[in-house]
Amino acid sequence: MEEKQINFTEKDINEVTVMHIKDVRLDSRISHLYKQEFVKMKDAGIHDVVVNLSDVDFIDSSGLGALLLGRRLFTADEGDLRIVGAHEKVSKMFEIAKLDRVFEFFDDLDSAVESFNEADV
Repeated sequence: MEEKQINFTEKDINEVTVMHIKDVRLDSRISHLYKQEFVKMKDAGIHDVVVNLSDVDFIDSSGLGALLLGRRLFTADEGDLRIVGAHEKVSKMFEIAKLDRVFEFFDDLDSAVESFNEADV
């Protein structure tokens, strides 16, 4: 059986880690791998995270669950996981699951990163 892989980039901007998910589908086939990645990030001391979903065209409940787990992990350390670049179809899934009330959404990366600095003031 072929092991699934996930496709993302990670970079730090002003002490905020930006994870750009390059997978077109964030679903049950790979969501567990993103959960593992969030645990690794937390274990590495990361707590302020922006997830860029601009390349994601589809997300299901398990993909939402992976992002929710990440948010819970990071908020436990007084951080957060914020979303940037979600397309209308993906945003609609957050709304259906009522998670649009849980996550903060941003239209551009600079605003998402800057929001962490504003919270520290």
